[in-house]
Amino acid sequence: MKDGLLPLLCCPKCRGPFTLSRGRKEGLEIVQGELACRACGSAYPIVDGLPVILEKDIRSKRTRESFGREWTLHAQGRFEDDTVYGQTEEEELQRFKDAFDLPHWERLTNQFVLDAGCGSGRLTANLGKIGRNSTIVGLDFSDAAKAAYHRCKDLPNVHIVQGDLLRPPFRAEAFDYVWSAGVLHHTPETAQGFGSISNLVRPGGRIYIWVYSSRMFTPYRFARKVLSKPYLLPPPVLYGLSWGLAVPLYCFHKIREFAGITHIRHRLDSTAFSFYDVLSPEFMHYHSGEEVRKWFRSNGFEQVKFLPQTQDIGASAAKKDVATAQM
Repeated sequence: MKDGLLPLLCCPKCRGPFTLSRGRKEGLEIVQGELACRACGSAYPIVDGLPVILEKDIRSKRTRESFGREWTLHAQGRFEDDTVYGQTEEEELQRFKDAFDLPHWERLTNQFVLDAGCGSGRLTANLGKIGRNSTIVGLDFSDAAKAAYHRCKDLPNVHIVQGDLLRPPFRAEAFDYVWSAGVLHHTPETAQGFGSISNLVRPGGRIYIWVYSSRMFTPYRFARKVLSKPYLLPPPVLYGLSWGLAVPLYCFHKIREFAGITHIRHRLDSTAFSFYDVLSPEFMHYHSGEEVRKWFRSNGFEQVKFLPQTQDIGASAAKKDVATAQM
């Protein structure tokens, strides 16, 4: 943890400010210490440089563990090596630009950006390298935050926090941009998760979310429906099952490619990773575009934009700036 993160943080219980106690630094990093709330007395550890600001939550324990295993396997090269969900780093960055209508990266200067559900931190790190004068923060619920921290710790403008999207440990309206792709629908309540992170957007700032559509069929979701509760399987069995299901689907895709039916180039490792990603989490919700639009409007957002090239529902919006509107 770097000193610059502290002003952005607050207690997830009472929203009070933190004081750093018993901090030990190595270079720019605070590698050990405790974040103590001045208001309610709650305290959270900094473990090997990573602030862990989590409450004990039995309901979400299985979800945290499943995503921790998923991103650990990914980091070990057990699925993809140079892509994430089949996307290259360049494609992921382009998606960020499209979501926020950034014509060029110079717009990402002196901004505060939150990657809410950062996984192993690939996008977080790349945004930090591009927006060197901006502050980039990655938040993840699972132990994937450890991988993200080690990926980003040498970037002076990037911070990683292990915390809960439903109780984010950040000051209200602290960020210019909030990005959350493929995460909210795996929380116990998607709308509640959206409300929590939308509070972090400053007036005039923007938010982007990507959630599963209730109107889209995929082989991955069909497999989950047939298997009922696959997340209860032992992790090694679930890993093997993901690869076992991936092989016939991959062969089917290659036949379609050879026949010229599709121009999408599928990969076996990405297919297996997608199966694991759908089968392993306990919570998985589907939503309509109307629902998503309602979330934006009820939380004070306007200029809602749905990205047409995005599968499922990818949408961004700007938070109303009341002061500007009244001028």
